Amino acid sequence: MPALGVHYDQIFWRYDEDTTVTVWESLGDLSRQGRGWIYLDKGRLRGAEIEARFIEKAKASGLTDEEAKSAFNQNMISMPRLPTMIQVIRFGYASI
Repeated sequence: MPALGVHYDQIFWRYDEDTTVTVWESLGDLSRQGRGWIYLDKGRLRGAEIEARFIEKAKASGLTDEEAKSAFNQNMISMPRLPTMIQVIRFGYASI
């Protein structure tokens, strides 16, 4: 089964409250090389900060609320897979 890239689950429940909790469970055995999943401490807060900064910049460029939200969703869908995302966080390219 192909791996899922790093993502922020709240965008999948865009019009719901931001209190959504997502639980992932392996449907089979995982080897040490299988890498089940990685948890990003305070990921919800980081995700909200990233989204707020993106929306602020998008609206400053003239986008409406809906256009900014749509642009953020498209940006999240195109995010890199985990190794690249870790580099982005580590070296500050995303200004986290």
